[in-house]
Amino acid sequence: MTTASVAGRNLVLTVVATPTLDENGLLRLSIKKVKVGAVRMTFITRIIAKRIYKKRLARAPLEDGDIWSQLTAALLDSQPFDPVFTAEDKKVRAEKIKIAPAALTVNFSPAND
Repeated sequence: MTTASVAGRNLVLTVVATPTLDENGLLRLSIKKVKVGAVRMTFITRIIAKRIYKKRLARAPLEDGDIWSQLTAALLDSQPFDPVFTAEDKKVRAEKIKIAPAALTVNFSPAND
C-alpha cells in the first residue's frame, strides 16, 4: 500500500501480489488485486501498465535476462523466471518467500549457476 499523486490528488494505491516458487524452482509473481482508494482496478491497471511498458521499451529496450524486464514480465504477463540475483558479486537464489502485513521475508541460498 502506498500513496500516489495523480492530477494533484493524493490517492491510496493497494497492490496484492502472491509470490510462489513452482515445481521447477521458478518464481511467479501473481497480482491478485489492485485498488485505487476503495475501487478495484485490477483489469484496467494491467492494460494501462502494459501500454506504458511498451512505450518505454520502444524508447530504450532492455537486455534479455535483465532483472527489471523479468520482473515486469512476471507482473504483467505472469511469466515465471529463475529467481537468481547478484548480491555483492555473488549469486544467490530465492528459495522461500513470505509476505505478511508490513513485511516481506525472502530466504536465499548460494546459487551455483
